[in-house]
Amino acid sequence: ALIGSANSLGAILGPLLAAGLAFAGLLVPLYAAATFCLMGALAAALMLREPDAHTTARRKGGSDLRFWDPRLRPYLIIWACFFLIFISLNVLTAFYIQDQLGVDDEKRVVRIASLMLISMAVVITVVQGVILQIWRVSPRVLLRLCGPAFVVALLLIGFATSVPMLATGFAFFGLSFALATPGINGSASLAMKPNEQGAAAGYLSASNTVGAIAAPVVGTAAYQIAPNAPFLGGAALFFVISLYALTIKVQDPTAAPKPSAA
Repeated sequence: ALIGSANSLGAILGPLLAAGLAFAGLLVPLYAAATFCLMGALAAALMLREPDAHTTARRKGGSDLRFWDPRLRPYLIIWACFFLIFISLNVLTAFYIQDQLGVDDEKRVVRIASLMLISMAVVITVVQGVILQIWRVSPRVLLRLCGPAFVVALLLIGFATSVPMLATGFAFFGLSFALATPGINGSASLAMKPNEQGAAAGYLSASNTVGAIAAPVVGTAAYQIAPNAPFLGGAALFFVISLYALTIKVQDPTAAPKPSAA
């Protein structure tokens, strides 16, 4: 849960930081991102140490969870698809504003793109930081809601004819992301044994990376067909994913665990 929250916090602060720094120059956010990556690498090298308890656990027999374990597979597929579209959206936003809305002025494109990212970040903050803290929703429900919210977001973006309509699409995207993080990670966690939690979290993060790596290639290839093709194609994909999510059996977190065989 904490790892998922850290990912969400980055998703919230990233767009806000990029939007603010973009006014100082188009390349400033990239230099800032590179600096943060370097700081993270140094922090990992200097501060991360494997606890002795992990060595002891391995000697006693740790997790043998594999990447394509059938219990974990649905969540890996959904996260990979989610990040495939998410990163494509980020890569193509500025071009899409120019082509779909007919905005030619470079500074205006930056302002509109920043506004879109801010609208997404605000919704993520409100939903995860306020609403889901008050209204406790099970991971199963969140898992089934994030897909339809993403479909609505992509359709609004794909057919956008104005800045408010585009901003509404990004706001729905923020809603989808806010539901997906606890929905996907929470559901996956409930399917794992206690000694498999760390391995499952690592595999879920890896599936995000797979989608992110493929996104620039897939997104730009679809964009060559039509400016809104990546978004309409993503909506079709997540319509199928939404139906697929209905077939996933998620454990009730309030149910008593079954006793393990001796």
